[in-house]
Amino acid sequence: MEINLKQAISMFFSQSSFDMVYLEAVANALDAGATKIHIHFSASSLSNKKSFRLTISDNGIGFTDERYTKFCRLLEVDKDDKTHRGLGRLVYLFYFNNVKVISHYNGNQYREFNFDKEFGTDAPNNSSTLEGEHESGSILEMTGYGFSKLRDKNFADADWIKRRILKKFYSLLYKAKKENRNIDITIQSSVGSANVQCSISAASIPELNEKSIVSKYSLDGEMTLYYSVKECDIKDSSVITAISIDNRNESIDVFADESIPKGYDMVFILYSDSFQGQTDATRQVITIKPSDMRMLQKIFRDEIITILSDLAPKIIEQTQRTSEQLNNQFPHLRGYFEEDTIGISSKTEVIKEAQTRFIKDQRDILCKSTDLTDPEFEKSMNLAGRALTEYVLFRQKTIDRLKKIDKKDRESEIHNILVPMKRILRSGDFSQDIYINNTWILDDKFMTYSTI
Repeated sequence: MEINLKQAISMFFSQSSFDMVYLEAVANALDAGATKIHIHFSASSLSNKKSFRLTISDNGIGFTDERYTKFCRLLEVDKDDKTHRGLGRLVYLFYFNNVKVISHYNGNQYREFNFDKEFGTDAPNNSSTLEGEHESGSILEMTGYGFSKLRDKNFADADWIKRRILKKFYSLLYKAKKENRNIDITIQSSVGSANVQCSISAASIPELNEKSIVSKYSLDGEMTLYYSVKECDIKDSSVITAISIDNRNESIDVFADESIPKGYDMVFILYSDSFQGQTDATRQVITIKPSDMRMLQKIFRDEIITILSDLAPKIIEQTQRTSEQLNNQFPHLRGYFEEDTIGISSKTEVIKEAQTRFIKDQRDILCKSTDLTDPEFEKSMNLAGRALTEYVLFRQKTIDRLKKIDKKDRESEIHNILVPMKRILRSGDFSQDIYINNTWILDDKFMTYSTI
């Protein structure tokens, strides 16, 4: 089957981010058994995109005849091998026009070829035999950057690249450490006269605690949570929350950006056999069913809260303060906040979820076609009180806004506070207009009306 690479690249990677180039190259090197990987991004300046060059070298087994044949046949992968999809390498060509591949393998074998948008199954073999033995390995040289803009502003920052690689391959590196296999990854960034270098090694990955979790939901099998919680300098604050799929970490949103604890280096990785193979062909989207994913996030949050209660009480204390603030600010939603998610989820999301539960309860009571039972009537009175509290809060906001009116303001601004101009309000629409009809400011009797 012939594949149009240009169309495939546009179809599969139009929403990709530049870090995928690094991640895919590292993943391929690790698949080839590499224990040493060197990443070097260089440019005369970040504004001169034509000077961008990315070189990634490794000491893996190289492009043997078998691996080269697989490389040439896009989408053709072993049916029993869920960990290799055959599409990832196309991301190289989404950003760079030219990818030169140089490889040594089997001691004295050498292969060199260009991977570009015209590459196909009819690509020449380009292998040769060298004199003497050579260390196996491959070099990718990417040039001809083809975009005017980059979504990731830190794409050339060595430390940023390091964090992205760690976030994606933390569980694989930890597994290598447990098996006494060291893996060293060096990241170098040379932009103009500035040269920055940092490194990652499996040996430096800290020991992780392990906790078995028996799932009560539809996901199959037992899960294992690997975690570490350590205090650190605020500038080194970091959190990884992910599930391990095919030796790669796929991030799961547990902490909202605004809620990431400062002064802690935390790792939470969830592993289960049922996760394996649960990404799309490009590894950009997790394919676990949305209902299972929601359950998974609930499990994750519950376990993290339990762990933090023991290892990071400061975070729990902050969560309690945030809870108190929300209950004071939104008294009509007291009791509707999911306390376990406060301090982890965003405040906006916590409030939204509480409001949704409140409205659902109101709807359930109002939709009752028969007489209310005593418990239902008591609940309806509670909801009415909450609704009145909410309404009073909105009235106060309106009064506060009116107080800010200045002599210089136009009459229309006062008009729009009372009732939006050119808007007709009718008594039949009272319930949906209640928060925009502020004629009670003039006299509460105007809350009973036919037409305004």
